[in-house]
Amino acid sequence: MAESFIFSIVESLIEKLASRAFQEASEALDVYDHLREFENTLSLVKAVLLDAEKKQEHDHVLREWLRQLKSVFYDAQYVLDEFECQTLRKQVLKAHGTIKDEVSHFFSSSNPLVFRSKMAQKIKDVSKRLDKVAADRHKFGLRTIDVDTRVVHRRDTSRMTHSRVSDSDVIGREHDKEKIIELLMQQNPNDDDKSLSVIPIVGIGGLGKTTLAQFVFNDKRIDECFSLKMWVYVSDDFDINQLIIKIINSVNVADAPLPQQNLNMVDLEQLQNQLRNKLAGQKFLLVLDDVWNDDQGEEEKYPHLINIGKEIVKKCRGVPLAVRTLGSSLFSKFEANDYDFLPSYLRQCFALFSLYPKDYQFLSEEVAIHWGALGLLASPRKNETPENVVKQYLDELLSRSFLQDFVNFGTIYRFKMHDLVHDLALFVAKDECLVINSHIQNIPVNIRHLSFAEYNFIGNSFTSKSVAVRTIMFRNGAQGANVEALLNTCVSKFKLLRVLDLRDSTCKTLPRSIGKLKHLRYFSIENNRNIKRLTNSICKLQNLQLLNVSGCKELEALPKGLRKLISLRHLEITTKQPVLPYSEITNLIKLAHLYIASSHNMEPIFGGVKLPTLKTLNVADCHSLKSLPLDVTNFPELETLIVLLCVNLDLDLWKDHHEEQNPKLKLKVVGFGYLPQLVALPQWLQETADSLQTLFIRNCDNCDNLEMLPEWLSTLTNLKVLILSDCPKLISLLDNIHHLTALERLRIVGCPELCKKCQPHVGEFW
Repeated sequence: MAESFIFSIVESLIEKLASRAFQEASEALDVYDHLREFENTLSLVKAVLLDAEKKQEHDHVLREWLRQLKSVFYDAQYVLDEFECQTLRKQVLKAHGTIKDEVSHFFSSSNPLVFRSKMAQKIKDVSKRLDKVAADRHKFGLRTIDVDTRVVHRRDTSRMTHSRVSDSDVIGREHDKEKIIELLMQQNPNDDDKSLSVIPIVGIGGLGKTTLAQFVFNDKRIDECFSLKMWVYVSDDFDINQLIIKIINSVNVADAPLPQQNLNMVDLEQLQNQLRNKLAGQKFLLVLDDVWNDDQGEEEKYPHLINIGKEIVKKCRGVPLAVRTLGSSLFSKFEANDYDFLPSYLRQCFALFSLYPKDYQFLSEEVAIHWGALGLLASPRKNETPENVVKQYLDELLSRSFLQDFVNFGTIYRFKMHDLVHDLALFVAKDECLVINSHIQNIPVNIRHLSFAEYNFIGNSFTSKSVAVRTIMFRNGAQGANVEALLNTCVSKFKLLRVLDLRDSTCKTLPRSIGKLKHLRYFSIENNRNIKRLTNSICKLQNLQLLNVSGCKELEALPKGLRKLISLRHLEITTKQPVLPYSEITNLIKLAHLYIASSHNMEPIFGGVKLPTLKTLNVADCHSLKSLPLDVTNFPELETLIVLLCVNLDLDLWKDHHEEQNPKLKLKVVGFGYLPQLVALPQWLQETADSLQTLFIRNCDNCDNLEMLPEWLSTLTNLKVLILSDCPKLISLLDNIHHLTALERLRIVGCPELCKKCQPHVGEFW
């Protein structure tokens, strides 16, 4: 468990090195060859890491070797981050730089010539360290294990297999084995040994087809007969390109496996040519495992698991959580002895839950930003967002019962974690995550993530050599005179900081030197009631993905130069400004989520403003706001619109403008609440019939026309979630509510007359 994160770290390094952007940057800086050598060594080490992680608990020397590897990998991560920082710096300078900026850049350490020399030396140093540590891998007799044996990237690929099996695990299959080997070694005298023979092994799930194939695959006679052996898992999510990539990598697995990411951008014809060249002139055996007919019933595939399930119930002695957690952990496994605690890509994500207090109510959006800031998310596929990746990760954790009380709000999910599971997260994370309280005297050097449990305790916790900290969070707010001192410590000591969460803090100013935290991705001073101005140096943080100053009700203005935050995806603001700095915000080329709260002086908003990447708009408690014009031409990607507590906002003022639009906004989630000017549901909602999936209406005391839902609501045939809360005048549902065939969740709260009619067994609508 001690080094359980190391595999995911090396995966992220290889993925980054294989990206096209990184290859172009390394060529421009003349360090391409150094990085390729480093990548090759990484691939060699990665091939044995899974076996090393399994054996480390019983081998102290191996465990120490893994710790040394992890240290090198983290240093390599820092070096690669430096490349990204330099690339972003150049982009900002090109797009928004002045002559003064260019002169300053020339005389700084970021000067291309100086940077190239410095980075080349750092790469050489890290490569030497890795070569030295990697050379010791042969001492431990480690086996090469294909990543697919452990990683379950999608639920429908959960039957992943591999080529290894112990002879002691196979009983009574000698005859079948010998028959298949005879067929494999049989030569057709008419084809000069150039034919392609196919031998299928067919049967119902759980019969032992994979085990039999493994038994044959590992026979010594097969090794002598075939110069090349490949084992490839074929998933239900069939993709010919990915299948060929797997075969190519399987060819090389014994030496230095090529990172799959290197081949993802290659077209099908090139892949086929590569494969043809690999196989030319060789006699090969290719096993394509887990090929299913489309009509196979899942319930028939694993009959032997029924008895295993009964044994699980006995051993858990009737404790429901134990049954659910242990049973759900096995959802993707098909052999009784073939499962691990968690896939590598989920281990660090799960560990970070330990930084939050027990019984904490998580929001998927918050988790997504945190995981993304630390680089824990796999690169999204085409047409996929980081939020989609997070949803898949959360689904896997939920399916294993590590999460509970999961509530779907459309694009956002709320959930909790059982206390026992939280204890497990603390145990898993103990080597990297630390919760600080008055009993902690110093911070171990290996700690990367910190959470302060006591708001008034800062003390001397930073007296140790813990310079590698990536995360600092305050559970209950950072208060008192020590807050400014803490900030100065963070800036001066923690150069690698990625997440700085100072919500509910009491600091009155931010140090200008905060602009030196060039790796910072997440910065929040949410609900700080003292701060009046933000230093403009914040806009030097080109890696910043989230800036949260919502609830800072004394904040007079946003910093100048926001346009330079070219990585910013989430902006959450409260300001006394009557008008937002649109010339800055419209230049945020990655902005996807905008939250405007408690900005009481703000009257006009978004008139003629273009935000082409914006997906979520949340406006709350803006008392002076009267209209909200959202032109689809200016907001083509908008999917979520939440408007709350805007007492003077009249959504009908948008109606006339909205009716002119063609095409219409394709909203998926809409929520209205505490809007005194709302007297009826806006007609333009009807135009979202093809896209709207979630609708919630809350506290509509003034909706005189909302005695019953409008009949056109039944045209929202894609609606999955409908929530009606505190609408006392609502007395009837739709006559045609049965037309909402996609509806999965209907919640009615605080609607007394309607609730009477919906009472079980006695209500009029029951």
